[in-house]
Amino acid sequence: MVWCLFTFHGTVIAGGFGAFCYLSSQQLLDTVNGALVVAVVGSFLGLLAVAAPGVDSAALTQGGSWAAVPATLPVVALSFV
Repeated sequence: MVWCLFTFHGTVIAGGFGAFCYLSSQQLLDTVNGALVVAVVGSFLGLLAVAAPGVDSAALTQGGSWAAVPATLPVVALSFV
């Protein structure tokens, strides 16, 4: 039952955005798109500001363990999917 509610709400949201894109003028779409881009960039910069104190800059300049590289390859390959 819960799955049906999520599917229904997702369909309503997608339909609302689709109707908005279909019925809006290009100028309004450009304005909304610009605002959404600013929101995404702002949230990314906020995440960087929160995470910056936890960065160990000395670990970035030291040599890594090349023996650990093969274990990371499946994760790297999965990130491309």
